[in-house]
Amino acid sequence: MLVGAARAEDPPPGGGMPDSHAMPLADCAALCLETHRSCIEAARHCLEEGGDKAAPGIMAILADCAGICLTTAQSLLRNSPAHGILCQTCEQICRLCAENCAAFTGDAQLLRCANLCRRCAEGCGMMVMSS
Repeated sequence: MLVGAARAEDPPPGGGMPDSHAMPLADCAALCLETHRSCIEAARHCLEEGGDKAAPGIMAILADCAGICLTTAQSLLRNSPAHGILCQTCEQICRLCAENCAAFTGDAQLLRCANLCRRCAEGCGMMVMSS
């Protein structure tokens, strides 16, 4: 066992109740996995649509977001002591991805991805605050 690693069901130090605003690890992991999938699907959609949607910039951020979401989900599922660091990075990249996807107004696939990225950023932000 790693020193300082707490189990997901352990109360916070001092015997207090868990933070009522904190998202359970498994819920945040599920949201990260859903966002990972959405980014992969959005990237495929962008390639199929072509033009500005297939530009290197949007393709790169979708790939980065999908990758960090998967890595963060895996870290959360094993309750890694590094999950707070990954959640912080995931939050930032998800916000950036959401901004880039939302710029394509009128594209339902990219707007869905933007909305999921925002939700994932919020969930990861809660994990950072509670870690």
